[in-house]
Amino acid sequence: MPYSLENTPEEDAMYARVAKDASRRAVERTWAAGLPIGLHDIVSARALDDYKVAVTFDTGDTGIFDCIRYLSKPYWKPLNDKAFFKQVRVDYGTLVWPNEIDIGPEDVWEFADFAASTAAQKEEMQ
Repeated sequence: MPYSLENTPEEDAMYARVAKDASRRAVERTWAAGLPIGLHDIVSARALDDYKVAVTFDTGDTGIFDCIRYLSKPYWKPLNDKAFFKQVRVDYGTLVWPNEIDIGPEDVWEFADFAASTAAQKEEMQ
């Protein structure tokens, strides 16, 4: 059921709570997919080439997350080292690297390319 402005008060309250933790775009994608609203934990991650990470969420959805937008920002500068970048792992549903560098699941959910992941999986199966 897509998000609409004609929600019940309970739905509006739920949306307001979720909006504090996740962007509107991520919530709308979740709603449109018929998935439960809320943060979705990342359950697995694998570093790919070109600063991308293949991720799987607790919903079973898989996507390719491109970290390139973060690399110029001071906090994420260490990720420019490809060997360091490949050390990605999941901790409490979040992408993490050594030295407490992380990217939260709400950003990954919002910006992950779910279509690219599906296409890549189909290619692997052929």
